[in-house]
Amino acid sequence: MFHFTIFGGSEVTLTGSRQLIFTLFGGTDVRKPTLAKRLMQGKHAPWSVEPAGQVDADDKLHKFKNFFEKLDSGAGGRPGQRSSTFLLTIFGAVELKPPSIAEEFMDMRELVSSGLIEPREWDQLVGRMYQMGDLDSISSFTLFGGMDEAALSEEEEIKKIASATSLGLISGDEEQALRSVVGRDPQQVRMLLRQTAFA
Repeated sequence: MFHFTIFGGSEVTLTGSRQLIFTLFGGTDVRKPTLAKRLMQGKHAPWSVEPAGQVDADDKLHKFKNFFEKLDSGAGGRPGQRSSTFLLTIFGAVELKPPSIAEEFMDMRELVSSGLIEPREWDQLVGRMYQMGDLDSISSFTLFGGMDEAALSEEEEIKKIASATSLGLISGDEEQALRSVVGRDPQQVRMLLRQTAFA
């Protein structure tokens, strides 16, 4: 995929496939996908093959394994070559933006409610993903410009949680649970999100 920004501003989300993001005399916000979307990304995502309820756990795990093998090989690229993103910035600025806790939770809950993944499967898949390292393998070249990776402040996280609550996207109990992990270690956040999503 090729994304080009010139004399302006734009936003793009990493897709898990090879991407070239070229910024010239402009600014680009590059959004990282949520953990759930990382598991769903890819042309050959296994849960798109058969409807829920028609595949037993062993078959699903086998397909999930094949999915990660495809990611490891770059989804059709040379063996051992992972998907990657290249950021080329000339006289411009690029900012990498992580998903918020609210976004992470809502995407995880959607995946869980689909019935296509169970707690045991989630744990195995996430464990495998972290063994592989970051699925968003990013390299960059910046000339007369800047690149930065932003982190959401606690205030921004709380605002996003409150906004999702006011829109009816998360319940009052879920709001309290999400607020309780704002500012904590990323692993603690992942564990709380898992417990809340699979409750």
